[in-house]
Amino acid sequence: MHTLRKIKFYFFVIIMSSYGLSYANTVHTNQYSLNFQLKTPINIKLTEQEMSFYKYLLIDDYISAINGAKSIIPKAYTSVNPEIIHKEYEKNEAAGDLKYKDKEVVLKGKIKTISRSIGDNYYIEFYSGKNVFTNTKAIMKSGNQEYLATLNKGNSVTLHCIGNGLTLGSPIFAECQPIERIAMSETNENIKKLPKMEEITQKKYLLSSIFLKIALSQYKKDINCNHYSDEINTVKECINEIKKIFENWIKIKKSYSKEKFYSILKEYNIEKDEYKKIKESMK
Repeated sequence: MHTLRKIKFYFFVIIMSSYGLSYANTVHTNQYSLNFQLKTPINIKLTEQEMSFYKYLLIDDYISAINGAKSIIPKAYTSVNPEIIHKEYEKNEAAGDLKYKDKEVVLKGKIKTISRSIGDNYYIEFYSGKNVFTNTKAIMKSGNQEYLATLNKGNSVTLHCIGNGLTLGSPIFAECQPIERIAMSETNENIKKLPKMEEITQKKYLLSSIFLKIALSQYKKDINCNHYSDEINTVKECINEIKKIFENWIKIKKSYSKEKFYSILKEYNIEKDEYKKIKESMK
């Protein structure tokens, strides 16, 4: 498994353990097992920078899950084009409501207009049907005005919304937000539930922290993303920066002999046989 995905996976295991759940029993297309025993637990503390990186890694994986890409997040998201929704509602409103009303939906479409109704309720109208008066509409959740200001007609967007039925022939979706905001919200909520996330005590959860520390230590360029930010553009930039850091580490790791790599792990009290058990469990 790719080193970056290993780190995401182990961090997710920590989250699942905080709920008292076993990841091996989670319904998901990418099942991994952690049925092995390791030796005496040790402690390792995460710096503010490392915790920020962990959060960005999880946000990136939530975005992958929302987009239907490979992910360690075991939550299913319904992704659909506004034109398909429009056709389904034209065919049978009851069936459309049953499928979309009050459900979480990821809308992927092209912007026809960005408008404002009463007050500060902005909405996006998508290209979605032959009848120009009944296009699918996404009513934005308050607080997204700055995001909307960055968009133009004809742009393609991906929004997380709640189905709100049919109004005057138009499929309506409410509480819509860019998927990055949903990913940030899910990540922040999960991290709040973690007891003492800054200190990891089980060896089976340590490997991700160790890979993160090593990757950072081997990166010789200036790092901009030392602190966490909820600003969407910053999140995107930091996710890209983290990927570059791990690409750099993977290249360096390939140049190491096995002995060199095991000696680095030993500095963090991870023995050779323990690492092999972990690696085998991830297949």
